[in-house]
Amino acid sequence: MPERKERLAVLRDSLRDPQGRWLRGAVWVLVLAALGAWLAVEAVALVRSEQRQHERNQLLEGMEQTLLSESSNGPLLGMVTLLGLSEPSLKAAAQGFLPYDAPPVLARLGVIRGRFMVDGAYVIARDGTVVAHDTAGNRTTGAQLGHRPYFQQALQGNASVYAALGGTSQERGLYYAAPLYESDTPSSPIIGVVTVKVGFSHFDRLLTRAGHPVLLMSPQGVVFSSTRPEWLYAMTAPLTQERIDAVRSTRQFGSRFDNGLVSALPFSIDSREALIDGVRYAVGRRAVDWEDPAGPWQLVLLDDMSAIMPMGLRWMVGGGAFALFALVGAMALDALRNRRRLAESMQRFSVLGAALENSPISIVITDAEGVIAWVNPQYERNTGYTLGEVRGRKPSIAASEHTPAGTYRDMWNRLLAGHSWRGRFVNRRRDGTLYHEEATLSPVFDAKGRRIAIVGLQQDVTARIEAAQELERRERRLSELLEQQTALFDNAPPIVLVCDGQIRQFNRALAELLRSSDEALVGTQVQELFGGEAGYGAFTARTVPMLLAGGSVREQAVLRRPDGTSFTARMAGRGLKMEGVQIASLWVIEDVTEAQRAEAATREANARLELAQEAGHIGVFDYNLLTQRMVWSPQLEQLYGAASLPAQKDGHAAERPFQAWVDVIHPEDRARVQGLLARAQAGEGGGRLRDSWRIVRADGSTRWILCTARVVRDEAGQAARIIGVQVDVHDQKMLEARVAEQLAFQQALIDAIPVPLFYKDAQGRYLGFNRAYVQAFDIHTEDFIGKTVRDLEFLPLLERERLHADTEAALRGAQSVHREVAMPYADGLVHHTMFWLHGFNRPDGSAGGVIGTFVDVSDRQRAEVELRRAKELAEETAALKSRFLANMSHEIRTPLNAIIGMSHLALKSGLDARQSGYVVRMQQAGQHLLGVINDILDFSKIEAGKLVVERSPFALDRMLEGVADVVGFKAAAKGLELVLDVAPDVPQHLVGDALRLGQILINFANNAVKFTEQGEIHLLVRLERDEGARVLLRFEVRDTGIGIAPQQMQRLFQSFEQADTSTTRRYGGTGLGLAISKSLAELMGGEVGVRSELGHGSAFWVTVPLERGEPLPRALLRSDWRGSRVLVVDDNHTAAQVLVDMLQTMGLQATQVHSGVQALQALRDAVAEQRPYGLLLLDWHMPGMDGIELARRIRGLGLAHIPQMLMVTAHGRDEVMDAARSEGIDNVLVKPVSASVLFDTLMQPLAQAWDVHPLPRSASGAAPAVLRGAVVLLVEDNELNQIVAQELLRDAGMQVDVASNGQEAIACIDRRRYDVVLMDMQMPVMDGETATRQLRADPRHAGLPIIAMTANAMQADRERCFAAGMNDHVPKPIDPDVLWATLVRWLSPRPEAASHSPAPPANAPLASAFAPALPQGVPGLDTALGLKRASGKPGLYAELLQRFALSQSDVVQNLQAAIQAEDWALAERTAHTLRSVAANLGAQPVSRHAQALEQALRSQAPAETLQPLLAALAEHMAPLLQALGAWTRQAPGADAREATVPPQTPAQLLRGLRTLLRADDPAAGDYLQRNAAGLAAVLGADFDALERSVRSFAYDDALRRLETCPAAPAE
Repeated sequence: MPERKERLAVLRDSLRDPQGRWLRGAVWVLVLAALGAWLAVEAVALVRSEQRQHERNQLLEGMEQTLLSESSNGPLLGMVTLLGLSEPSLKAAAQGFLPYDAPPVLARLGVIRGRFMVDGAYVIARDGTVVAHDTAGNRTTGAQLGHRPYFQQALQGNASVYAALGGTSQERGLYYAAPLYESDTPSSPIIGVVTVKVGFSHFDRLLTRAGHPVLLMSPQGVVFSSTRPEWLYAMTAPLTQERIDAVRSTRQFGSRFDNGLVSALPFSIDSREALIDGVRYAVGRRAVDWEDPAGPWQLVLLDDMSAIMPMGLRWMVGGGAFALFALVGAMALDALRNRRRLAESMQRFSVLGAALENSPISIVITDAEGVIAWVNPQYERNTGYTLGEVRGRKPSIAASEHTPAGTYRDMWNRLLAGHSWRGRFVNRRRDGTLYHEEATLSPVFDAKGRRIAIVGLQQDVTARIEAAQELERRERRLSELLEQQTALFDNAPPIVLVCDGQIRQFNRALAELLRSSDEALVGTQVQELFGGEAGYGAFTARTVPMLLAGGSVREQAVLRRPDGTSFTARMAGRGLKMEGVQIASLWVIEDVTEAQRAEAATREANARLELAQEAGHIGVFDYNLLTQRMVWSPQLEQLYGAASLPAQKDGHAAERPFQAWVDVIHPEDRARVQGLLARAQAGEGGGRLRDSWRIVRADGSTRWILCTARVVRDEAGQAARIIGVQVDVHDQKMLEARVAEQLAFQQALIDAIPVPLFYKDAQGRYLGFNRAYVQAFDIHTEDFIGKTVRDLEFLPLLERERLHADTEAALRGAQSVHREVAMPYADGLVHHTMFWLHGFNRPDGSAGGVIGTFVDVSDRQRAEVELRRAKELAEETAALKSRFLANMSHEIRTPLNAIIGMSHLALKSGLDARQSGYVVRMQQAGQHLLGVINDILDFSKIEAGKLVVERSPFALDRMLEGVADVVGFKAAAKGLELVLDVAPDVPQHLVGDALRLGQILINFANNAVKFTEQGEIHLLVRLERDEGARVLLRFEVRDTGIGIAPQQMQRLFQSFEQADTSTTRRYGGTGLGLAISKSLAELMGGEVGVRSELGHGSAFWVTVPLERGEPLPRALLRSDWRGSRVLVVDDNHTAAQVLVDMLQTMGLQATQVHSGVQALQALRDAVAEQRPYGLLLLDWHMPGMDGIELARRIRGLGLAHIPQMLMVTAHGRDEVMDAARSEGIDNVLVKPVSASVLFDTLMQPLAQAWDVHPLPRSASGAAPAVLRGAVVLLVEDNELNQIVAQELLRDAGMQVDVASNGQEAIACIDRRRYDVVLMDMQMPVMDGETATRQLRADPRHAGLPIIAMTANAMQADRERCFAAGMNDHVPKPIDPDVLWATLVRWLSPRPEAASHSPAPPANAPLASAFAPALPQGVPGLDTALGLKRASGKPGLYAELLQRFALSQSDVVQNLQAAIQAEDWALAERTAHTLRSVAANLGAQPVSRHAQALEQALRSQAPAETLQPLLAALAEHMAPLLQALGAWTRQAPGADAREATVPPQTPAQLLRGLRTLLRADDPAAGDYLQRNAAGLAAVLGADFDALERSVRSFAYDDALRRLETCPAAPAE
């Protein structure tokens, strides 16, 4: 306790003590730091609150946008608006035309409710009464909703969204309301309101996603939606009865407030914060504009404020801020303490300063950081700066750039380490002068060891340094002089100092000259260099006197080196006076041995030169222009033959007068030579002369000489001399003359060449032209000789460069230029010319030059033009022939079509067996003749060049299946096996002309079937070459037929040719098929060929380049099949191998055997090896044991697990299917089996896969049985086309629904599952293309087969169908055979439907007796064709004609009105409909004119083009309508019909009609027409309504009317 009091006393005393001030400061720092920490926490909280508010606003804005985008801005409101414009049934209900909740209206509302997934749909009349609605709850039909705001807004023409509780369900929802317009335009009157209701649960989930308490408030302040259920339907304060009554009166919240009670919201939405259950929340609001008449709705969000700044974060921020502020305060206290200490130190230094005022050394005192605090006067004198100017600044104020930076770094390193530093600075005074200072800097420390100041002692040492530098400069200069003298002595010629006969000193050159060392030479006696005393004595006798006299001496002597060698030396010496030496001399010695040798060599060279001049007849002269004298060399004397002239005795050059030389020159050349000399003296040619002339020798002979000389000028630039050489070139001149003569002959020879010719040297310069070239192009040769083609500026630059490149290429021997050019000649015409350019070489192989020739081929061109014209004439003749063939074949086809069509109808009329045999043979003969005509047509098209190869995507398997469909029936009839063999690496999806490729393969395969009696037809496809996007495929058809002899194969693929005439007679045919196939293959860029051996079959092949198509996603085999073992049983080895290859490619383990016995053994072996087979593929027709018997025996083996079995047959299917089912075989496949069909079969459950590959239709033309039971949707807007198509489809046993446009079709497909859709392309409301695209966009309908059925049969139209997503295309008018074949490709009928669907009605033998009389002789109407397209039913055809006459009577006027109104879409659709309907009835001229008008409308042709087309259509329509009208009026009545109908009782008549109506048989119309009188008598007034129902095919309605008719007795 006393110790504690003592410590407190010490603390109190310290606080009173001056040193205690720092403790009080620390206390204040802590207090201020705490205050700052609190402020920092509040600031961070405020910032985070602002950020959180921004986030709340963004979240509310996003929720608002989501609400609006999924309500008032969503697609549902647009849908409701569209319903108000386009739904006739809803409009009829709103106008009162239909009763409340009429079934059609409820059905439509049900579709709307199901399709758009809404909770309810309402139709409200204009008075506010609900006339129809479809909801899950109680019905409110008849309720009054006129008070609803959404109803009132809709009556004003506005579509709106309104949130409210249902009046019956009391459930929250959004009501989407839109006006119902009387017509399809918003300008028509509003007749009611259509409304749909969507439950509010989806929007509740949207609010929940926010993660905060969120409320949706109505304009009246009522909570409509809340994430906290207890607040739902709560109301904001103040709660008054008046507000509650106002909310109840709107009925927006149903009966929720009927009891007058309501809960209050626990906070005000207008406040910024709310305290709820002890938690403080920030309140955020956002208006939602639903265009509610009561005002905007409000989104309210509550944000927990405790999460904004939790306590942990507050402590962390506060602690950090407190630490920061405390640190800053401590630093401030420390700074104050240091400043006080510095002041104290400065006080002490001021005392010292007085003592240092007169110091001769500059003194500088700085603080601890180096800032000047004080300097003495000596510093001021040294630097020129006063104390006031430097105080507070760094000492660097006087620094200069001459002090190295390393000096300062070293100084500070030592000072900071606490050590003194001594060094030197180069500073700058205030006046700019430099001075040197030696400085000693020492740090000053306080008692605690902290540096508080730096003291610097600086002395100006500039004078001392400058004196030292001057001394150093002088020493350096002296050293340089000594070095220079040494260098001169060392690099001078050999020098030696001789003193009293001994070598005293010498340089390196002397040692090198004497080849001795320095040590050996020093002190050597000089006489040793002279080889002894004798030589040296003679030398000294000559030189010593002159040396003693101080003169210079030059001597030449032979000196001897220490190594014994000697050399000739030229010596130059001078005497010297040296103390202590009697005779001193300095000698320069030069070795002249090599110089003497050079002089000797020069003399020898001159001698050789003189010899060469004599041998080469070269003479030298020197003409002195001042003295007019000329010095001639002896060789020149000999050259001129002037041997009689005196010459010098030593044989050197003699001097002659200039005129003597002039006189020797030939008189004819003398003037020219003098002129050449004058021009050279004048400076022309650079003062040089080179020319040749003749001289006349003394003996009178003439010689040619070549002179080369130059003018030598004096210092004044005047010509002084001419020096030159002259060469005898007489022999060369003679040779040149002979060469010139030869060149003249060569030029004459070249000129004799009749075609233009030129030649160039190796540098591409023109050397010459012949006369033909000059005459052809009228050129001057001197303008070209010596130039290259680049110098010909009259040619374009590009042309010059091209010709130069040709020349270079010919010179290099790389190529010879040969091209045809059009060139203008001198006659002004452009001639077609062949240009050749060839290079030639010299004897040594180097390039010698080029020769170019031009050959005018204009005449040949004219001949070629005439030949081309003759060829075109021949082609035109061939085209005329082809057109003639096409026209003739067309004329033949017209009656032939009638023959085939009538035979088709006759076969359906109930003929007996004999008659049917006759008609079948007639039909087969007609089909054969049609095939011949088709071949002729194709051949004529090919010859006329009118056949165009298409490029479109196709599936290889589909194309091969089409070939198999055509050929398979014929092969099966002859008992031949047809095998499709496609290699695994062949791509399945290709781009090319599948139609023409199939035509080639069908031709090959038909020939194979024709010429094969037994065996097989093998169609192979192989990949020949793969080039990425392009492939080359080889298709080959092999047979086991009669084969072809080698000499006969040469005539194959020629027009109208077969193997021989006997073959033609035996097998038939035109001989055009192979020729057409060859032409088609070549059009596609391929080729055809054949291999054959007589008696062993043939192989016809075709290779075709194709492009890869877009690959589809590759399906994988069912997991339960992968890796399974499969056994293939087939007696045909080829067919078995192909199936095995397919199965192995799919990942299965396949094995083949070739008989039933082998198959049973293989099964036993597999069981023994415990590797059983999972699947068996059994051929039906095998020798010994067929597939059915084999299946029976397999089941008798007693296997633990019997494999699944597939029957494979190339024969009839129906009988095989029944037998196979009896043996438990899962499926039947028809040969040839393609990979895709086999894969599809394995992919589906086998029990449901019986009809994967139906047989081709029968020869009778009836619809295949496989179509029976199929459910078909017919989408067609034209009534007549609907009737025709329905008759065909129902006759085939199919169930048919009809839709009039694409929109109705989509609705039908949503309600019912269809096997196939037949879709017209052009329809009102929604066309077929748009409907197909919408269906394909729905994944549910991605696999639904959609077949285009339209009159647009062009390739572009087909491509539009496929691009829209359609699967196939059937052209109008409908050919039943084409329709059946197309449906067979795509239908997968349901067996249960087929079993319950009625079979097509048999044609009674008396059917023809009841047929109405058809019109005869009507212009433009082919009744036979129309009857065929009406399924051969006269009654149906007659009804179609009557309807056509009634419905199309004003079609021309409608077209005219649409064109005048510029409603091009309506006009095109009307013309399209007329074209299709007329073609179905056989009115071909009307159909063709309607088609022409349709195409013109589609291409937006002008009115002047449309009017003639419309007039032509009207011209054909008028007589047709007139004739049909007359026929309708004259048609026989009931009496005439009754005369042909056997009398029946009323019960019999009604029973027959009921039977037909229950079967949905179109024959009900014929029956009603035949028995109209009897039925009218029985039914009375109900007959007319019944007749309307039957004629409109409303059989259910007709049957209902018949059952409810009182006059019709029940059965």
